[in-house]
Amino acid sequence: MTARRGSRRGGKPSLATRFFLFLAIVTGALVAAAYWVGGAIERHADAVAEEDCAIHARLAASVADEHVSGLGLGLEAAADNPRLAAACRVRDIETARTLLRRLVSLSGRFDRVFLADTAGVEWCDYPQDSRVAGKSFAYRQWYRWVRSTNERYVSPRYARAAGKHEPAIAIAVPVDGLGGKPGAYLVAQVLVSSIEQGVKRTSESWKGTIRLFDRAENYLVPQTPDSAMVIGRQLHDLIAVARKTGGTARGRLGKGEVVLAVADAPSFGGIAVATMTSDDIADQARRITRRYRNAALIGGAAVSILALVLLR
Repeated sequence: MTARRGSRRGGKPSLATRFFLFLAIVTGALVAAAYWVGGAIERHADAVAEEDCAIHARLAASVADEHVSGLGLGLEAAADNPRLAAACRVRDIETARTLLRRLVSLSGRFDRVFLADTAGVEWCDYPQDSRVAGKSFAYRQWYRWVRSTNERYVSPRYARAAGKHEPAIAIAVPVDGLGGKPGAYLVAQVLVSSIEQGVKRTSESWKGTIRLFDRAENYLVPQTPDSAMVIGRQLHDLIAVARKTGGTARGRLGKGEVVLAVADAPSFGGIAVATMTSDDIADQARRITRRYRNAALIGGAAVSILALVLLR
């Protein structure tokens, strides 16, 4: 009896013991490998975040730039219409308003258009708004620029006097008069919300944040109730660093660290800024690491079961 008990103690480990030992070794090795790969992914994700931000900044800038540039070209084409020029010379309000109505209906992106004389006084508009009829807009930036240069101008964001005082930008072009001099100014107002809709579609599934600023550093995207809201000091400093280092930078914004990229939108003198927080970057890498870890656990169990079947 004693000899037989001793032989069992000194014999091979039981099947269950071998299984769990093999399971622990294989699974532990696979999980360790998964975490090593995850760490490499986190380091890689941090490096890729800069490129990702740069891509989204350029995309947002391109979308906004093409939106405004296309509207500017359309407005210039409308200003070149001989019928509009003739109507401006004789102040034919009925004909002018018919042409303005057609411009708004054909474009769909102009929210409102109007004509101002060479002194900056509005004399025809569509849709009509009696509150601004005969009002001087000589104080607006668009008037001062177009009057002095005779070229197209896209204004910074402002709260317009007509409509519901929505945040808008103005695109202004001269209408030819006699002797090669402007006979009037054609002005189109574009709601900031229409620009924001286009930019948002470019980054719907992206974890980062897109900001768009006009030539006066006012926010275009996201919209804010205060039309005078401008770039904050921290963000301004990061943008300055990005300008000096090829378009990207890293630093503190608010309470966290971010990766930032900036791209120009020349048609309206603005910029697009894309940012991604360190937490968002790490979260993406951690999700991948968890997937590798779970796969390692399942793989370890599968290999151990297979080994158990083969070694029985």
